[in-house]
Amino acid sequence: MMAHWLSTLEKLAEFGETPSSSIPQSIRKKLEQWGERTGAVSVERQGRGSVFRVKSLVILSNEIRAISPQVETESESSRAINLGRFGDTKTGNSRHEIIYYLGKSIGPDVRVSQYSTSVNLIEISTFTGSFVIPISDRFGPWESDFPLLLVENQAVFDDTSWIESGWSGIILYYQGNLSDRLLSWLAKSSITSVTIFPDYDGVGISNFARLKSAVPSANWFWKSGWEFALLKFGNQSLWQKEDQRSQVEKWSDLWDSEEYPDPQLKELIKLMRIEGKMLEQEWVLV
Repeated sequence: MMAHWLSTLEKLAEFGETPSSSIPQSIRKKLEQWGERTGAVSVERQGRGSVFRVKSLVILSNEIRAISPQVETESESSRAINLGRFGDTKTGNSRHEIIYYLGKSIGPDVRVSQYSTSVNLIEISTFTGSFVIPISDRFGPWESDFPLLLVENQAVFDDTSWIESGWSGIILYYQGNLSDRLLSWLAKSSITSVTIFPDYDGVGISNFARLKSAVPSANWFWKSGWEFALLKFGNQSLWQKEDQRSQVEKWSDLWDSEEYPDPQLKELIKLMRIEGKMLEQEWVLV
């Protein structure tokens, strides 16, 4: 109850008013009575409904300060602050300050720079098998003369035998969906090339479209023989999922009216429709 009460008052302080319908029914009457008693908030008719409108921001702000628990910590963690204020780490802003991705390098002298500090990634990759890429405002974007390849599933991150002999670069495992924070980091980074190797399905197509929007030079990874692989190893149950098909249709409709970012994507979608199948990227390990 206290968490809802506090968040409602904070919303009013931020926006000056809020529709009555957006306030939990359990505290709506309490807010009306408190507003009438203190003169801080009034209820006014608007159209077919009503709105709560701030009349005294000073009184409202004093109430917020009075009921806001003090967090006895130097931590800037949003979850620690939530715990102190609401007794629940997930109420409020629960986003972690840093998000971590696994990476590995292939090649004898793959280097990246950050804030003028250069690191040879092969030393870390050889010793531990992978390294962690921290993405946060605290850590700046990367600069590298080597290509970056994004892979969706751990199996093709662990076993890189499918990669063309002689290729040197960095592989990043993003696990299912590209986050907005990863896309923002990629857009700010200066990397020779960015290529995504997703599942050949609706989610993969959507991820590529979002990546292409953030990094216009980004490419889709095509492994020779993908057409035969879709026929032989394609998954019919994926095609039957409405959310998967809807993403294929969404982007194909857009690209049909404009231009496909990669001509082979048009062929992929055409073959998906004919066969009623989508293809998981582990086919490269078969």
